[in-house]
This record gives sequence, C-alpha cells and structure tokens, in this order.
Amino acid sequence: MNRLILYLSLVLLMDEVLLAQDEEAPELMTNTVFTSDYLEMASGDEISEFHLVGNVTVVGTFLSLTSDELHITAVKKGEKDATVAGMGNIMKIIAIGDVNLKEAGRVAESGRAEFFPEEKRVLLTGNPVITEEDRTVSGDEIEWFHGQRRAQVRGSKNNRVTVTLGALPDTGFDPDENPEASTEVQDANGNDPNETLNP
Repeated sequence: MNRLILYLSLVLLMDEVLLAQDEEAPELMTNTVFTSDYLEMASGDEISEFHLVGNVTVVGTFLSLTSDELHITAVKKGEKDATVAGMGNIMKIIAIGDVNLKEAGRVAESGRAEFFPEEKRVLLTGNPVITEEDRTVSGDEIEWFHGQRRAQVRGSKNNRVTVTLGALPDTGFDPDENPEASTEVQDANGNDPNETLNP
C-alpha cells in the first residue's frame, strides 16, 4: 500500500514539476506516468530521490522512455520531516541500461542517459545512437543542449563519430575523369613550373 501511495505521489508531483519547468507548456499537456517493477523513495531535508528499477517506462505528452533503471533527484518542497513531500525543480534524472528515448520524431538509444533540466542538457553514453528519419549519428558520447540548436558528439580511437545521411544530390562529379589530365599547373607568369628553361 505504501508503494502505491509513493507511486501516485510521484506521478502527480512529476506532472507539476514538468509543467513548472517548461515556460512554454501548452495547456493540454497530459500526465507523465512512470511504471517499474520496484520504486524506492528517499527524502532528505533538502532533496528527494526516486529510484525506479526493472522494466522502467515513462510516458508523457512529448516523450516516451524505457530503461532498466531510472533515478530522479529533485529539490524537496514542503515540510522537512514529511516522508512524502512536494517536489520542487528536478535537478537530475539518470536512466541506466537499454535506454530508449522517443521524442519529436527522433529516437535515442544508449546505455545511459543523464538529463539536467535546469541546464536544458542531455548526455548520452554507452554506445549512443540518435536516429531521425534517414539520418543517424553515433559516437562515445552525445550531448545536446535543448533550445540552443547545438549538440556535441565525441568519439574515441575505437568508436569514432559516425554520421549517416540519406542520399546526397548529384554534384556533377565524374569518377571516370582523370584529374591529372585536366589539371594544368602554371606559375604567376603563365609558365609551366615543371618545364626547365634553357638559357
């Protein structure tokens, strides 16, 4: 029974937090629902932590996420002694194990995903791959910055950054053309520098 109360409190509080953190939230947003095999909540004087383990799913208005584990750290709101208190802004969310995130026409897959809502930043590690339509990007780490139209993809010697795009338009390149035959080299006076001049 206590777990059910914690679960319902988490669902209601997360919806409040997500709406409060999104300044341009539309009026018709749906609740964000978290499910898992196990939920543990720990509440300190300043922060509350939620640990969801086993077959974790998160479904909201603009995203869905699955993972093996999900850990949420948020600012505690309300009485310090309360076991189930209100939740302020989310400080950090960490998804671990077979992370699959679907949002706005893109899919991100990784071993680990760290969300920093106050910084509007997401860090994917553990062989991350992001797919959108016929485009993919992968590397050791993918970090994107929400609202800045900016991302960083870092690779390593064994896992280089790879970008796959759809077919590019014809640029007029002819692979059968011999580039040496059509290239003439001249110096500033119009002479071939490879020719030797006889005095």
